[in-house]
Amino acid sequence: METLEFERLLHRLLTVNNEERNEAEQRYEDLKQTHPEKVVLHLLQIATQASTQELRAISIVLLRSTLKLSSSSLWLKCTPQTQETLKSSLLHALQNEKNEYLLSRFADVTAVLLSTTYEEGNLWNEGLMAIIALSQSPIIQHRESAMVIFSQISLSSNDMFKRNNKTIVPIVTQALMDKESSKVRVKALNTLSIAIQRCTSEEERMPYLPLLDNMISAMLKNVEEKKHDVSSVQQFIDIAESASDFLRQSIEPLISAMVQLCTSPWLDDSVRKTIVEFLVTYAETKSGVVKKIPDFTKKMIQILLSMISEMSDEFFWDERDNDDQGGSVISKVAEEHLDRLSLVLGGEQFLSEFFGQISSLVSDSNWIYRCTALLALSRIGEGCHDLIKPNLDKIIPWILPRFRDSDPRVRWAAANTIGQMATDFGPSLQKHYHSQILPELVFLMEDSTYPRVQSHAVAAVVNFCEKFDTRLIKTYLNGLMTKLLALLYSENRQVQEQAITAIAGVANSSRTNFDKYYHTLMPILKKILFESQT
Repeated sequence: METLEFERLLHRLLTVNNEERNEAEQRYEDLKQTHPEKVVLHLLQIATQASTQELRAISIVLLRSTLKLSSSSLWLKCTPQTQETLKSSLLHALQNEKNEYLLSRFADVTAVLLSTTYEEGNLWNEGLMAIIALSQSPIIQHRESAMVIFSQISLSSNDMFKRNNKTIVPIVTQALMDKESSKVRVKALNTLSIAIQRCTSEEERMPYLPLLDNMISAMLKNVEEKKHDVSSVQQFIDIAESASDFLRQSIEPLISAMVQLCTSPWLDDSVRKTIVEFLVTYAETKSGVVKKIPDFTKKMIQILLSMISEMSDEFFWDERDNDDQGGSVISKVAEEHLDRLSLVLGGEQFLSEFFGQISSLVSDSNWIYRCTALLALSRIGEGCHDLIKPNLDKIIPWILPRFRDSDPRVRWAAANTIGQMATDFGPSLQKHYHSQILPELVFLMEDSTYPRVQSHAVAAVVNFCEKFDTRLIKTYLNGLMTKLLALLYSENRQVQEQAITAIAGVANSSRTNFDKYYHTLMPILKKILFESQT
């Protein structure tokens, strides 16, 4: 098969026509079996010389897969001459390729070949020396390629990296401080992060400890220069998850820097989310450490409440009939982080700080802050359960006025919060506060101007009834069923569906007391079922 014919085969591999592509794939697999060396040489020639990026890119990808040391590898089926041709061509491409995307792919192939030759017991030393030389090049792209290769080696060939770390690590350390390229710094961080995580003991990690401050400096420099770049921070999340002890010696300045960054108005939301993910992840793995860091709890609650409050004026109040409960992405993420943080720090210090910060928000003149306080309160019930439960008599009065708040978004938040608390603190909450809460939920169920308020009030009734004593619910049964039966006729599908779910919950809680509603309810449900099918 000549090169032009092989090019046509590659084109067919890219076609959207399934039959033609399947035939091409089979033809390609057959050629690998019958002419493995020719396949490698054709791929190499097209990768380095073809006129279109599309053809070059697929050739490089396929070349990479053929060089991996496996049962289908073509590397060992090539003659020494072809192997040398391949090696020299890859090094030439790393030095001369102008297309940044293709250059990065050539770096991937080179990393694979280095790993393959090492695993077969014949490390490509000339290649390793050439990459080291590239890492010292004044040309940015050369240094970037070298770091891509070292990063790949640390991931795919840990043993090779360990055996050569006295050579590689000083180069990567120097790259952390690269003055011109954030990509070089990120890949250097990535290389060290992987190497640290793959160590099997603290003793193995010891040589990397002197590099920690440089790693932190590189991360901060990258974030300041690339305000949307999350990859540098992600390296520290990975370390916090699998090798958190490594960060211990510099954790206070690291957390201080992260907190300061997180409050910077110029920072992209994606980076802020990643920074908070690091802070919470580290707290989860080392709660004892962060509890001793001055003001950690206070600052984290401040950050998360501020992020929760980042709601648009529209919030979720649109005309669409969907299940979106609204709020910005950053607001939702912050709620989840507050939940996680309360689970690991939810002691007296956390709760005292939390209530100290939301006590003024819950009655603030701005609806956003009232809403923030309620949403935050709904998230800490599980983590602070044992401390909140004895103090419900102080907390419930904070929530009750918000059921009749002037802003519907706050009323929604009140229903959402009491529904969650009914789950977290039931059946005690139901037993002691049913007379205060249920009338307010019934009141919200009448708020037909805002179907989302209605539907969440009904959802809160579902939660409330799950742990409601059968004897106590009897008092409210007629009132609840009157409202719920009326809501079955709602034109809003979400309200109607929640009403059906709530009726099922009420029926389960009230047991035989529900029998008298059966004949009224069934014709309505049959009608709804029929209409939904037609």
